[in-house]
Amino acid sequence: PVSYANITFKNFGTCSNEDGRFELKLPDLSAPLSIKISCIGYERKIIDLAAVSVEIDVGSVVLERKITELGEVTIKAKATTVDA
Repeated sequence: PVSYANITFKNFGTCSNEDGRFELKLPDLSAPLSIKISCIGYERKIIDLAAVSVEIDVGSVVLERKITELGEVTIKAKATTVDA
């Protein structure tokens, strides 16, 4: 399970809980739709759903890990002054 993943559909969204579970409440829609599931460190997943009924269980969704190598990072200290 992926904790705190983002789940979105157009202007609606939520995030998964620490167990990777989520509930996304949408207005009544009859057209096919897609929800997007994303989280830092994982590939985004798009799930196509048929006409929306009162409740749809998307089951278990597997997100593939995405390894991103960062370039070199330089940290510089800022000089501080102390008033006496």
